[in-house]
Amino acid sequence: MDGISFIRMVKHEMDKTLKVLLASVFTVFITVYAASGIWVNVAKAAPLSGGMSDDGMRAADVHQGAGGAATPSESTANMPNTGASANTGGATSPNQPYDKKSTPHSPLIDRETYDALISDPSMIGRVKGITDAEDRFRVFGEIRYHYASGSGSPRYDRDQSGIRLYFGVAAPLGKGWSLYAMGEQHIDILNYDNGTDFSRWYVTGPLGVGTAWGGKFGYLMAEGNIYDSGFEGVRFRAGDPVTYTLAYGQTNASDSTVVATARYKAMDYDLEAGIYNYDIGYGDGRNNTIVSLGGNYHFSNISVGAMYLGASLGDAEGNKNGYVLSLGYGNFKSWMARSYGLFFKYYDQPQHTYIAHGMNGWGPYMQGFKGYGVGLYYSFYSNVVGSLEYYDLDDKITGENGKRIWTSVSYYF
Repeated sequence: MDGISFIRMVKHEMDKTLKVLLASVFTVFITVYAASGIWVNVAKAAPLSGGMSDDGMRAADVHQGAGGAATPSESTANMPNTGASANTGGATSPNQPYDKKSTPHSPLIDRETYDALISDPSMIGRVKGITDAEDRFRVFGEIRYHYASGSGSPRYDRDQSGIRLYFGVAAPLGKGWSLYAMGEQHIDILNYDNGTDFSRWYVTGPLGVGTAWGGKFGYLMAEGNIYDSGFEGVRFRAGDPVTYTLAYGQTNASDSTVVATARYKAMDYDLEAGIYNYDIGYGDGRNNTIVSLGGNYHFSNISVGAMYLGASLGDAEGNKNGYVLSLGYGNFKSWMARSYGLFFKYYDQPQHTYIAHGMNGWGPYMQGFKGYGVGLYYSFYSNVVGSLEYYDLDDKITGENGKRIWTSVSYYF
């Protein structure tokens, strides 16, 4: 090993250690900070057994794909070279404000908070408008079965099936702070894995003029077109009507990741700009910066969206610029029986315009991809959701084609 390689290795290990220390110190600090109020809060909280309501966890809507398409998240941790939770994107960032129009005892929540249910459950309880939501101990989860059929080039001509279980708890710390933890279990049926993971552990609550997170929480970046899975580090969000977010940590596919975004949401449209700088994971070590600019316009139950994504690194052919176009129809609510949502998305994304893409197609396997995805989401009963998706994508470097049909049934509790 030469001197430069040794220095890079030492820097990489120091960066990893620093991120773990930052998240751990932040968690310990907030826990100690909140400890002075915890006993009062526990005394006010709902009982931990007998009569405890779980209304706050009545299944949220699946978060909207760009253009308004409802899109449940799929974990692709079993897939090689990605650790992202796959979904077809989402028009909204996680942890948007809860629906202030909901009545105090209503289990309904707005379309933007699905990620609060599984990927980032820090909104649990708040969706009802209950003032002491942070004082309530909660249990939540999901049981999902999926089957996927692949075709096209030989490497994509394979099927997959399995069961995924999520189980999490939310506990009050006091002073508006809460502790969240979630584990997941995969059960193999066909070409899936049998892995177990402690996938979420973090604290979140008010800090100064905004809200802070520390630990390992879910992070939806650029509607899933850049990333949608676990993020280990710290995050701070503040501002209204323009919401600013800063974060530092690491994803399942990158190191030394810095995120800065600004988002504006109006009654019938939303806009977001972001900068994402990171060191590529998997031992690559190169640094890349992605710039995103996107928006969605909503009218009645139809939505249209567009997003630009540019990277500092080019792919094997020098491509650095990409885009995603989308169209959504319907008003899907997972808690409302017989509601539905349709989406169509067209992708043209070179390799470095995403960290680990959040889709159920073959895109995460490719060296950049171009093509489309279309899907339907339907709520059979309250909190029982079915999905049917189809993707037809071409690798931007090799030209190989990969088609995939994705079906799933989920129950949220």
